[in-house]
Amino acid sequence: MRDIFYFETELPELGLPLFDSHCHIQFPQFDEDRHEVIARAKEELDYLVCVGCDLESSKRAIELSRLHPGFIYATVGNHPYDADKSMEGFEDLITENPDLVVAVGETGLDYFKNELDPEVQKESLKRHAELAVKFDLPIIIHTRETDECYPDAKEILNAAGVQKVILHCFAGSTTTAKDAWAQGWKTSFALNTTYPKNEELREIMATCPPELKLIETDSPYLAPQDKRGERNEPSFL
Repeated sequence: MRDIFYFETELPELGLPLFDSHCHIQFPQFDEDRHEVIARAKEELDYLVCVGCDLESSKRAIELSRLHPGFIYATVGNHPYDADKSMEGFEDLITENPDLVVAVGETGLDYFKNELDPEVQKESLKRHAELAVKFDLPIIIHTRETDECYPDAKEILNAAGVQKVILHCFAGSTTTAKDAWAQGWKTSFALNTTYPKNEELREIMATCPPELKLIETDSPYLAPQDKRGERNEPSFL
């Protein structure tokens, strides 16, 4: 399976793709104007990754990918808020859609806003990690608060032998970022990097090795500073 998150930085004359590495345009917030949102994204981006958060949203991401092949790619997984949900069906989705599903997740750990027991979340992350290894796919990790969850996530991912890790919407410290980079893990930065208070996050983004840096919108969330309070969308990238 093609790793669309990998790009060669040693040949800059070839140019690098501009793509939204994490969005949720299958969500209900886009039901009234999804066609227009995708059209605007096509004017600005090379492609985008529509990220699943449970079985149904994963299926909808794949449906969008079928409608826009080569522009929209899909991922499958249970968000940490849904870590208690069954993972039945994800393996079939990957097997049946090898050209459309490009990652496992969004999965991970959330000890800040999640009411689910951390042990339930850890078990879900472990099973997602095993799925990523089985299909040699990147795994998209949600960690909030990053520095608190990162050690547990790292232990689980390393134990499973996962090689391709993306820390989605990175919001951790420089120390955590450098530890992730040392393992070859990617950090993905969202448009909250435009918020005035996030000077340290901008500094981390600026020092991130180019081959390990991704950018995302996390649409419909985290609109940029000049559009705060609005629905976010991929074209804002």
